[in-house]
Amino acid sequence: MISTAIIAEDSKSLQDLLLHHLEALGVREILCCDNGEDALLAIKGNPSHWECVITDLHMPVMDGLELLEALGNDNYRGGVIIASSLEDRVVQMAVDIALSHKVHLVGSLAKPIDAIELTRLLQKSREIKGFVPLEVKYLKQRELLDSISNNRILPYYQPKVDNRNGQLIGMEVLCRLDCPEEHQVISPDRFIPVAEKFNLIDLLTRQLLEQSLKDYKRLCQSLGCEPKLAFNISPLQLHNPKFPTAMGDICDRAGIDRGKVIFEVTERQIMSERKQLITLDRLRIHGFGLSLDDFGTGFTNIRQLREFPFTEVKVDRCLIKNISKDRVSQVILRALSSIAQEFNMALVAEGIEELSDYQYIAENFHLIAQGFLISRPKSIDEIIRWHHAWLKTHPIEATEESD
Repeated sequence: MISTAIIAEDSKSLQDLLLHHLEALGVREILCCDNGEDALLAIKGNPSHWECVITDLHMPVMDGLELLEALGNDNYRGGVIIASSLEDRVVQMAVDIALSHKVHLVGSLAKPIDAIELTRLLQKSREIKGFVPLEVKYLKQRELLDSISNNRILPYYQPKVDNRNGQLIGMEVLCRLDCPEEHQVISPDRFIPVAEKFNLIDLLTRQLLEQSLKDYKRLCQSLGCEPKLAFNISPLQLHNPKFPTAMGDICDRAGIDRGKVIFEVTERQIMSERKQLITLDRLRIHGFGLSLDDFGTGFTNIRQLREFPFTEVKVDRCLIKNISKDRVSQVILRALSSIAQEFNMALVAEGIEELSDYQYIAENFHLIAQGFLISRPKSIDEIIRWHHAWLKTHPIEATEESD
């Protein structure tokens, strides 16, 4: 749980109620303010200290909309929760302001305050700040080099399906390492930071792409379709002007159409340098797809989304979880759906784990779905078995044309 929070609320009774809930959840330091101006002054005094702001919209001196705008202008990086029972059009305006000013709006609380919903939104604030609950045992540089040299890179595939008809659209390719010494497959959180630190990330990406493209023909034959393959890349790799050419050469040697390959860049690390933007553009020129990953938790606003050459945008899991109950997340997804249609971008809802979220999205949106509810990342043999089972439960839908 987060440790610090600011409450901007002019109602003393609601202040007390929120204070009581936050204290019960273990929030160590809580500041109550009667208006947005006092909250803003406190944040400016120590911006990195305050992990979350819970704000009403209707307040004296400085209202909630003004506070959202000011927080964006001041580059506040904590989570923001709106606590209001005002009509949806007002909430829509708040969302628009937050998105246009790069504010981390994690959701809304209707009044009276629901303790369970408050807990969920505080957890989302914690995730935005990148909190890691457990100590990670990173590989050593030598261990990572040994894995790369001995071809122990394993592609794991997580399917992306049309949420209306179940058709397999693509797969995200996730990197794993086979580690005989530990008798297990190692997840990327233990070696990607090491690869970035010691300038091994290009080598790792190259080997993962090569191995996946070797699998591709077998995958297509077994799955009965030609899914697109999506690979995560670090913004650090966009500093390398040779990266697009190198990736193109690998595809050409494998005889795979570059249009079948998508590179995902996370929103959590800002891409502002001219060299990075040029490399993004060159990846598109070389025929690759580009996906903006984790949208809604990082730095990109709607204007930048329109300007960058992305072919796909992935909505972060923190906006998808419990979307059936969260008005703010619903408004954000509607806005993104409209922009995606206008600019011919694919829209992906990732991190779908609950049936209620999947059903809500299917009833209200037509997009690409990804998450544990559909399938966890799997090896090539496991993903082929998964697809056979998936077709049995979606026999008609999976063979129909997408709308």
